[in-house]
Amino acid sequence: MANMPKIPLQTLRFLAIGAVAVLGLVLFVIFPYHRALRQADERREALRVQIEEQRTLHPVFVRYLTRLGRGETQIAAPATRPLSREATGNIYGVFQRLTDGLDLTVTEVMPDSETMFDRGDRFMVDIAVVGAFDRLQPFLRKLAAAPYLARVDRIQIRPIEDRRELRLRLWLLRETGTDRSRAEAGGGSS
Repeated sequence: MANMPKIPLQTLRFLAIGAVAVLGLVLFVIFPYHRALRQADERREALRVQIEEQRTLHPVFVRYLTRLGRGETQIAAPATRPLSREATGNIYGVFQRLTDGLDLTVTEVMPDSETMFDRGDRFMVDIAVVGAFDRLQPFLRKLAAAPYLARVDRIQIRPIEDRRELRLRLWLLRETGTDRSRAEAGGGSS
């Protein structure tokens, strides 16, 4: 160690100043620039995904516009007709008939106990239907055309293996005592 040359103090100062300058360059120039580039890459990737999504959906959109031009997307509002008391008592069967021929399975029909037993003309029901995603649209069209459908409160679709589960909260019209007496008197609305 005795043979080691002495480094002048001024050289050590220059080395320290140079190290601080390099550290400052890294901290105040390179690091923020690197972070900005990473954010730009993330935005570019998000845009790429959005563009790919739009390319995929473009044919569907064009087909929809052509149908719209021909007036096929208009669904006529059905005349309202409440469910009979018998149909209300067999509400599972009502939804089972809606899924006939669609390869869908009704897995749950849960009428709301509060609205089911009050004297109003509507009651709420939660249903769950499982099947292929492309079969859910015809089911929803049949449901929308049902004369006893008053309102859809919630629609939820979630994947289950290779199928989808559609959960709906619906308000349905039902026959009340005044509906029945009006129908018996011949003044019922059809």
